[in-house]
Amino acid sequence: MKRVHTVRRPEEFKALADARRIKVLGWLTQEALTVTQLAERLGEIPATMHHHVKLLERAGLVSIAHTREKSGILEKYYRAVAERIIADQGVGRLSEPAAIALDAAGGALRAGLDRLDPARVDAAFTAIEELRLTSEQASDLAFQLQQVLGSAGTGNSGEGQPWLAVIALYPVATEGG
Repeated sequence: MKRVHTVRRPEEFKALADARRIKVLGWLTQEALTVTQLAERLGEIPATMHHHVKLLERAGLVSIAHTREKSGILEKYYRAVAERIIADQGVGRLSEPAAIALDAAGGALRAGLDRLDPARVDAAFTAIEELRLTSEQASDLAFQLQQVLGSAGTGNSGEGQPWLAVIALYPVATEGG
């Protein structure tokens, strides 16, 4: 197991866009576990957990540490590829104004992870999705997000526990274009 693995590829970021997978990855940095053991810890069915582990494996964040035969069935024990998983600090270093804003969002996310309440990581909501939107739909979505964020209050004002929201909505190039 490596000491540190730096997340750079989009499929790695997408694999980390689920609080359950982050929790699984945390356990797998500590010890090798089977899909069944992970499912028990999260209160999930093994088939659901298998999906999450396979996604982490395809992204290169976990691998099979060893196997063991038990009652004629081959058990696979998975382990994280490194003791520590970090995001590449150079991701998104760009110079256009809109790109600088996107890079700032990435920096805010990285800084926010340092403030993450480990006791409440299960309450985090993350999603990385490629949406198919018209320009009008994208504008409407951005407006709605601004309305929601504005109504939630900012900084130290208002009541409730602080939550960090990092939202980026941007067009991406299509294949071959």
